[in-house]
Amino acid sequence: MLTFKAEVVRREQKSDGTFNVKIRLTYQRKVKRLSTSIFVEAKDLTGAFKLKNQRIINEVNELIKSYQEICTSLRVELNKYTLDEIITYLKEERERPKSIDFLQFCYEWLEITTIKGKKNYKSALHAFVDYLGTDSLNTDQVTSRLLNGFKEYLVIKHDQRILLLQKQGKRIPSNRTISLYMGSIRHLFNEAKKKYNDYDKNIILIPNSPFEHVDVPKQEATRKRALSAELVKKIWELPYILNANGKERICPYNLAKDSFILSFCLIGMNSVDLHSCNA
Repeated sequence: MLTFKAEVVRREQKSDGTFNVKIRLTYQRKVKRLSTSIFVEAKDLTGAFKLKNQRIINEVNELIKSYQEICTSLRVELNKYTLDEIITYLKEERERPKSIDFLQFCYEWLEITTIKGKKNYKSALHAFVDYLGTDSLNTDQVTSRLLNGFKEYLVIKHDQRILLLQKQGKRIPSNRTISLYMGSIRHLFNEAKKKYNDYDKNIILIPNSPFEHVDVPKQEATRKRALSAELVKKIWELPYILNANGKERICPYNLAKDSFILSFCLIGMNSVDLHSCNA
C-alpha cells in the first residue's frame, strides 16, 4: 500500500536556518522522499522535529491529499507502477502548466508544422483572434458557445463581402470560408489535445471537446464557370488587330486570344504552364 507522510530532516538545515518539508512515500517496502516548496523554522517544530504550526500542517495535508488523488487516478497497484515511476510522475505533474494558452499553442504549432495548407490555418487563426479581440485564450475557455459565435461571425463577414461584390458587379465566389476556418480551428484544438493529453497514463490536461456540439459545414463545391460553345466560337472568330501593312500586331490583345485558343486546344492548360513551356 502506498502511504504519504510529512517529514523534516534535522541534519538538512539550510544556511538561512530553515528546513524543507519533505513528503515521504512508502510503497512495497521501499522509501522515497519528495521535496516540497514548504520551508519551516525551528519555532514551527516540536523537540522531536514534528510539525506544530497548524497553518503549515494544513498546507502539507492539502499537498498530500492532492498527491493521493493523483495516485488514485493512476491506479498505481493495478498498473504495477514502481516507486521511482510514481516519484517521477508526481514531479512532472507538479511542473505541468495548470492552464494552457490555446492561441499560444497555435502560434507555436504553426511555426514548426509542415502540414499542407499552412497558409489557410494562419488565415483561420487570424480571423479567430479578430473575433476574440484578445491574444490569449485558455483551452478551458474554448466552448461550443464561443465556437458557434465564431461561426456566426464568419457568416456575417461573408454576407458583407457578398454585398460589396454585388455592388461592384464582380463574380460571387463559393462560400468555403466557414468550413475551411472552422475545420482549421478544430484541427488545431485536436493537436493541442494530442500534445497535452496522455490517455495511457490518464493525464488529461484538456478534458473538453467543444466541437462535439458544433456543426462544421462541408465545403461548398467551387462553382463551375464553363464557357458555352457559342461563346468559345465567338472568341475564336474575333479579328486580330493588324498593323498598317496588314500583318498581325504584337500586342496584349492578340497574345490573349492566341493564349486562349492554345489553352483550349490543350484541354485547359493554364497560362502559367504555357509561359513555362515558352521559357
